[in-house]
Amino acid sequence: QFSNTTIAWYLKEKARKTWKGNRVRGARAAWQEWIRLAKASDIRPVVTVAEQVEEKLWGILNAMRLRVSNGLAEALNGKIRGLRVRAKGYRSKARFKTAILFHFGGLEMTPNPLK
Repeated sequence: QFSNTTIAWYLKEKARKTWKGNRVRGARAAWQEWIRLAKASDIRPVVTVAEQVEEKLWGILNAMRLRVSNGLAEALNGKIRGLRVRAKGYRSKARFKTAILFHFGGLEMTPNPLK
């Protein structure tokens, strides 16, 4: 009999292999098989993840097919949240927007002597 840790590790590696695999064809079946195995494990956190994957399967398959991610947007959102926390709030939305543009707008801040 396998331990819960062993089963969870196996399922993690199987999901990683499915995600990283170069084949988009058959990905739906692979994810559905993973969901079935994860739910059968009766490990509550794994079952919860399986339910989330099942709920978001359409988006997961699209991300695999299109090779896109919202990672950059999430990273920027995290930096913006950190900016708000460090400032301990802003007096208005306009000031908050200005701070976001100042810190993350990618503007060239050094003076150009040729202009």
